[in-house]
Order: sequence, then structure tokens, then C-alpha cells
Amino acid sequence: MRPGVLPLPPPISPLRRVTPSTFQAHRECPLRAVWSAARQNTPLPTFAGAVLGRVIHSAIEYARREHVRSRDDFEQIWGQCMHNEEKVLVQSWTEAHLVPLSQSVRNYEQKKELCWLAVRDIKPSFSRKWRRSPPIWPPCGDELWLETRDGVCVGRVDRINNKGGVIEVIDYKSKVLLPHAEMGDDLGTYTPQLKYYAALYHAQYREWPTILKIVANGGQEIEIPFTHDECESLLKEAYTLLAKVNCTIRSASLDKRKALSSLAKPSPKTCSLCLFRPVCAPYWEGRSRAPNEDWPNDLHGTIIETGRWGKDRVYLDIAPYEGDKYVKVKVIEVSSGRHPALKREKKEVYLFSLLQYKDRPDVFAEGKYTTIYVPKH
Repeated sequence: MRPGVLPLPPPISPLRRVTPSTFQAHRECPLRAVWSAARQNTPLPTFAGAVLGRVIHSAIEYARREHVRSRDDFEQIWGQCMHNEEKVLVQSWTEAHLVPLSQSVRNYEQKKELCWLAVRDIKPSFSRKWRRSPPIWPPCGDELWLETRDGVCVGRVDRINNKGGVIEVIDYKSKVLLPHAEMGDDLGTYTPQLKYYAALYHAQYREWPTILKIVANGGQEIEIPFTHDECESLLKEAYTLLAKVNCTIRSASLDKRKALSSLAKPSPKTCSLCLFRPVCAPYWEGRSRAPNEDWPNDLHGTIIETGRWGKDRVYLDIAPYEGDKYVKVKVIEVSSGRHPALKREKKEVYLFSLLQYKDRPDVFAEGKYTTIYVPKH
């Protein structure tokens, strides 16, 4: 992928299996699920908070294997986990500016401190880290692989405890959670994932877990109520989704545009968190059909004027293409050195993840995740 040049849409391949994350994505947008399952590169940068989440998860995972004896031990582990993630970020033209993460993540020090509070109380299990669940009973340990007998529904659970026959399935979360009664959307996201793990555990071992639990950053624990029937219904839904998505892909195998339209479910809420927006034609079509909806702050148009903005930034005057609710917009505070597209001297341009001024809706500014592309032709 050439920096700043809009790539072609990734290929669409049938799904082979369903994980908890792709299952949730299926519900929101099957097209995003297909691309995510195939590990296609995203044209938009990963959210810095999600990257820090992987750092926190790695630190907790390490503490499960090795005792973190002191704050110095934690700082060394934290530094190594941060280095591993930032090393990947600096290799991407869309994400390099997010380094250092300590300056890109809101409340970074607080989240780091909460991670320390969590890992200092963890007692290492000293159990082997299995790539597949151990062939002995009772299965317990860290990062255990669970799957149905046909291997279609799968998942790797963070932790399973077996305390005198009381089986706990634990999912670690890198964020601080509200009390159970106030979790709202978070609860709606995390609950199906744990219930999916419970159904996988039963499918593999013919035994139901006793407790499903979320452990948040800082050690906060939230128990998730569940029934066997609702867990099994999730597996049935996963099989149905897989069959439906693959049938759609095969029936439109010779018409990629038709496949994209059949799989995509564009909506302001779903698309706002999707990192594939630049290459999703149904997204742009959805915007043009309902321009007054609260879509992400993205623009597609022609540059009609550009100039200096302050010491080392520029502004762009854009004439949006037909279907946008604005006739002309101004984008200010643009770091030209961060966007290779601006060096290609093309008038047609795509701008994603802009910040919008509340009192001037036709004025936008560059944000942390703003990315600019020009078309390939």
C-alpha cells in the first residue's frame, strides 16, 4: 500500500470459523467481520487506547506466569510491553505519530497505575501456557483454547480457574468499568463474549462453568449472570451467521460490488468505529442517502485552495462531492508532513476522522486519527 494513496478494497473470502470478536462484528457488520477475520490491513489507524489495552493485557498475562515482586519489576515489564507495541506503530505511516503512547492516550498514567495495582496482587499460576487446552481434567490455566468438535466456533479465554469443582471463566479487560448496574453498552458488548466462552467450554468438555467473570484494569471484578439456554443459543446464532455470510460471498463471487453491498450494514454508529471506511463503497453510499445523519467527520471532495496556517501547518478549502450536506468547508491545522497524500499534488482528496467545530459546522480541524488519501487513478 503506497502511503497516502487510497488502496483497493481487500478481497472477500468465506469465513472458516467464528471467534467471540468476529461473532460480535458479524452482528454489527458482516463485511467488517470478514475483513477482520482475514486480518486485512486497515486504512485507518488503530485507536491508541486499544494499543494501550494490549500493553495492559500483556503485562497481566506476564504476571500470571511470573511473580511481579516490586514496582521496579513492573516498570521493566511495562517498558518492554510498550516497546513491543510502539515498535509496530512507528512502521506505519498512519500510526507513527501516535508514538509515544504516553502522550496519545488519555489518562495514561492513571491506567498504568491501575495496571500496577492489578498485577501486584496476582499470584502466578506456574501452569504451562497451552496452545490448545490440556488433555487432562480439570482444564484450567491461562489463555486456554476452546472449540466445538467441528472446529467452527473457537476462542481463546484469558483464564479458567477450577476451585474445588467451581469453574470460573475469566475475561480480562484493560479499561476501568462502571459498577454492574451502570455498565450499559459495555455490558452489552462483554456479556455475549463470556457466554460464548461458556458455550464453547460446554461443547468441548460437556461441563458448564459455574461463574463467568470480568476482571477490569485495577482488579475490579464483575460477575456476569447466565443461563445454559442463552449460551447455547449464541452458538446456534454463530453457525447461522457463518452459513449466511458464506452463502452471500459465494453467490456474489463474480461481482465484488454486489458482495460488498450485500455484506455491509452502514450506519453512523457502526461506521464510526470501523477502520475500513476508506475502502467501503457502501459506507459512502449510505452517507449520500442520508446526509443529515450523524456520520463520522469524513470528507470526499476537491481541494480548491490551500495555504499556510500558523508556523508549520496548512489549511485546505474543500468543495465536497455531490451528496454531502456542505457546499464548501475549511479544514485547518493540518500537519502537511504527516500526510503523504498532500505531496502528490492531486485535487481529489479523501479526509477521515476530522474534528468539527460546534459553532462553525463547516470548519474542521485535524485530529489525532485524521488520515488523508488521494485516489489511485
